[in-house]
Amino acid sequence: MNKRDIDVIVNKLIKKAGSNDLKDIISYLDIKIKKYDGKSFYLKNKNNKYIYLDINTPEEKQDFALAHELGHSILHNSEIGQSFIYRVKSQQIENEANYFAFKILGKEIDPTYNFTINQYANMLNVNEEVIEYVVEG
Repeated sequence: MNKRDIDVIVNKLIKKAGSNDLKDIISYLDIKIKKYDGKSFYLKNKNNKYIYLDINTPEEKQDFALAHELGHSILHNSEIGQSFIYRVKSQQIENEANYFAFKILGKEIDPTYNFTINQYANMLNVNEEVIEYVVEG
């Protein structure tokens, strides 16, 4: 999936949810958030959808982690399946979920600032890999 496809999906989701607020979108999709001591992940089990958020995620990065897992639920639902946790993820799938999170949270990169990747990552509370993927052609 390319970035333009993800942009379209994000815009449609915001329009359907009637909000660009992450928690509103998660609520609209009837996804429950559970905190636990382990890596964050998305799980769909029968008719229930959950995002398990790692309790050790720094507060300033929790929204990105939630949005990243939301990205998996929207973009990779068929790969995740109905009743198991999809743990073996390719780098492309992770990049797509990161890009989805970046866009759904309304984050932007302004090239006129001429920041380094590290500076953008720190300013936007994301990992450097996210910025690298967002800016690559």
